[in-house]
Amino acid sequence: MVQLRSTLIPAARGSARSRLDHSMLSFALLWLVSAALVLAGCQVNLIPTPTPPATNAPTGEVEPADAAQPFSPATVSPMRLAIPAIELDVAVVPMGWEVVIIDDERTTQWALPEDAVGWHVNSALPGASGRVILSGHQTMGAAPFAALAQGAVEIDQRILLTDTTGAVFEYKVIDVSEPIPLIGATVADEARAAAYVSPSDAALLTLATGWPDFSTTHRVFVVAELVEPVE
Repeated sequence: MVQLRSTLIPAARGSARSRLDHSMLSFALLWLVSAALVLAGCQVNLIPTPTPPATNAPTGEVEPADAAQPFSPATVSPMRLAIPAIELDVAVVPMGWEVVIIDDERTTQWALPEDAVGWHVNSALPGASGRVILSGHQTMGAAPFAALAQGAVEIDQRILLTDTTGAVFEYKVIDVSEPIPLIGATVADEARAAAYVSPSDAALLTLATGWPDFSTTHRVFVVAELVEPVE
C-alpha cells in the first residue's frame, strides 16, 4: 500500500529524493498512457508495400492509391469472407496502395478500408495457386478482424472465400501466429512476419491484422490452405 504524505505537514529534509522519484514516476506513467492512446488511433503498415515509382510529386502530397496500382473493377476478385465457427461474415474489397512523402522520402502504404477487409491486389485470386492476402483493422472503423486479435480463430476452422463471380472456395486454417512485434521489431521479427506473406506455389490464404484489439504494437497472421471449391 502506498502512503502519501500530506502537503500540509512540512516534509523532512531526506524526502527531497522521494519527491523527485515520485515526479519521475508520474511523468513516466503519463508518457505511457499518452503513447497507448496514440497507438490505439494509428494503423501501422503491417505488410510491406511495393517500391513507389519515380515521380516529381511535391513534398507532403499524397497520391491516390490507383495511381500507383491500377485495378480494373471487371477483374475477378474476392468479395466476401466468412468464418462460420466465430460467426464472422464480412465484405472484401480490392486494396491498392498510395504513395506518400514522409520526411522528403517517397514511400507507400496500403489503403486499408475501415469497414471491410482489404484484398492485396498483388496477391493471388481465390482458389488459384499462390497466396491470397487479406488485411483488416482490429481497432478502427468496423474492426472486421477484431476477432483475430482476440484469438478467436483456431486451427482446423473453415474459412469461406467468395469471389465476384459467386464462386465459393473453402480453406482450412493450418497456422495461427503468435503476436509478432511491430513496434521495435528485430530483424528476426521482420523475417517471421515476411514468411507469412511470402509467395507460395500452394493455394494458401493469409489473414493479417494488428494486435492487441485496442492498439497496434504487434501483428498476427492466420494461414489457411485450399480444401476445394464449394458447389
